[in-house]
Amino acid sequence: MKPSANKYAKLKPTLLFIVGIFVLLFLTVSNANAAARTASVSGNWDAPATWGGQAMPTSADAVTINSGITVTVNVASAACNTLTFAATTSSNLLTISGTNSLAVTGLVFMPRPSNGATCTIAVGQGSLTAGSLTMSATTTTRNNIISISTGSVTINGATATGTTGCQFNFTDAGTLDFKGTITTSPTITTFAGSTVIYSRAGVQTVKVTTYSNLTLSGSGAKTFATTPTVNGVLSLEGTATVVVTTGVVTYGANATLQYNTTTGRTFHLKNGLLLSQLQEVLLLEVLVQLQ
Repeated sequence: MKPSANKYAKLKPTLLFIVGIFVLLFLTVSNANAAARTASVSGNWDAPATWGGQAMPTSADAVTINSGITVTVNVASAACNTLTFAATTSSNLLTISGTNSLAVTGLVFMPRPSNGATCTIAVGQGSLTAGSLTMSATTTTRNNIISISTGSVTINGATATGTTGCQFNFTDAGTLDFKGTITTSPTITTFAGSTVIYSRAGVQTVKVTTYSNLTLSGSGAKTFATTPTVNGVLSLEGTATVVVTTGVVTYGANATLQYNTTTGRTFHLKNGLLLSQLQEVLLLEVLVQLQ
């Protein structure tokens, strides 16, 4: 004898209740796994003691590094959702050791430190990738510093900085890639063989400074307000164009201008293009127009 329709109707609320319990349990476990992690003592990224007895952060976790704390990324592929340095009354530091890497899905936030303090991210041979970056320092005695040795730093989204005190410092031939917009003007101190890349898919303001190697890629106009200097290779890639509002692009004695693309290239320069010091110009099947 088949069960009646009324019997199924009576079972339906019970089944819905059981399903609801399972969903609630799943969400509870997910929220427990996607938690805040705060470093209140100095230590390694994978050490529970660093995070107050909790497991090391995952890509779902919001990470905070307290004032005066040093955290060392000692695992091959560390990850978190966001990375925040707490109000810095004494210097704090995140160092990426060896060839290890840290991938931050969202924002890396560096606050304005107290007078005499520094908030630092030190990238050795490894890599740091961030969804976006905010640096808040405003004076030379309150510094936000990202240092790069032979490793790489990639900012996938917007970079917002103060002026004086916000620093990108190369200590060797590493790479810094800005894939998003840049507001204000941080200090970029290069090293022989280092490379700075501006690769946004769209218009981008480029820092006027002295570069070793400079790559302009992606698309849209890459705009210098005044005269930049390139001592190594200036490489134009993708469909990007170059605009120098006032002044000229100047080159060191051993500089190379490289067109690493098959797309036509246009230089928009109000006062000309200084080529006299170039060691060589590499043209890879492109049309070059000087305007």
